[in-house]
Amino acid sequence: MSMFSFEFGAIRRVFLHRNFAIYTVGSTISLIGMWVQRLAVGWLVWQLTKSGTWLGILAMSEFLPTIVITPLGGVISDRWDRRRISMTTQAVSAVQALVLWILAISGLVNPPVVIALVFVGAVAASLNQASRVALVPMMVPREQMTTAIALTAVIFNLARFVGPALAGFIIAGAGIGWAFFANALSYLPLLFVLTQLQLPSPPKRRGPPKHFFHDLMEGVRYTFNHDAIRTLIILLALASVLTRGVVDLLPGFVDAVYHRDAAGLATFTSVMGIGAMIGGLMLAGRRHVFGLSTMVFATILINGTAVALFALLGAFEQPSFILAALLLGIVGFCNVASGTGSQTLVQTGVDEAMRGRVLSLWLVVNRGGPALGAMVFGWASEHFGFGWPTTLGGVATVLASLWVLHRRRGLAQQLELRDEPPKPAPAPEPEESL
Repeated sequence: MSMFSFEFGAIRRVFLHRNFAIYTVGSTISLIGMWVQRLAVGWLVWQLTKSGTWLGILAMSEFLPTIVITPLGGVISDRWDRRRISMTTQAVSAVQALVLWILAISGLVNPPVVIALVFVGAVAASLNQASRVALVPMMVPREQMTTAIALTAVIFNLARFVGPALAGFIIAGAGIGWAFFANALSYLPLLFVLTQLQLPSPPKRRGPPKHFFHDLMEGVRYTFNHDAIRTLIILLALASVLTRGVVDLLPGFVDAVYHRDAAGLATFTSVMGIGAMIGGLMLAGRRHVFGLSTMVFATILINGTAVALFALLGAFEQPSFILAALLLGIVGFCNVASGTGSQTLVQTGVDEAMRGRVLSLWLVVNRGGPALGAMVFGWASEHFGFGWPTTLGGVATVLASLWVLHRRRGLAQQLELRDEPPKPAPAPEPEESL
């Protein structure tokens, strides 16, 4: 089937582009540092307070900027040079990590200060997110965009494993403060790489300057007046809220439903990670965008089915832990396949002048939806248990996916530019040695 086509050569070809190759190296190091700090911050707050409430406040300090600030970052991305935006926000994040390091090793750190610094870092990251994802199409040809975006997802999930493991070694061997120092150092390669990118000049804005709020609303109107992008964003929002929050509820499922301990939680998380890596690699090996819409809609449907079955297993007296883990592997695969694929479709179908603003809405849905879903379904679990609310969320996602799949041909024509015949991209000449 064309929607699951794969070619290892596609991965090799995209790394022949100098900009993408060096950016990937710098970004990988920075992402590992980010995950080192995320684990260290949580552990530090717990050590200082021994309070679940403070951990919730910490999570909120990262969540709120994603929802509120990211759309503003989309407007900034469409107004100014995206590379300079990334350099500025990454520099702010590096300084934030250095301040955390100094306070931690000097013994002057306290919970409110940690929360405030995390909030500053989250604001910087939210302002940068749209620019970061919009940089990728500037580094590779359109026909290789799917591979490039999928590889960024693979690297993100790889860093998600490597970072916390490295943080554990640093905290145990040198102390928690040095985890923040390691994160600060991790920004240096990325900052250097950003200065070395050879990118096309940003498009000049036409007409007189417009008010910031006007640009923001223009992006919202463009998104919801574009039939295919609107449908894709709405479906992704439903799936994010109704099914993807299950990741944050896994500790409750492991204990209350599957009657396992921390080792069971680690197994579930690891299997989901393996599924996510496979999903990212599958997308990275695609030769073209043709058939991607159907694949995205189908994986959202499969994800809803897998989440519903995972929740339903808890109704049995002795639910199968192995079967539950396999279902979560499917969930991990589908989450990355649908998330990465939907970003590729947005990047392909959107006008360049609107790219940052539309991607900012995609980011809000993709990052904020699961957190909102976890809050809603976590509250529902207090009254109805974990099983039935999550099952209904999965079923609702399946029904929404079936409706969108019924319209897939018309949507694909808008998102995949199907008037261009799909063909493997020619291998580019290496731009210069690394």
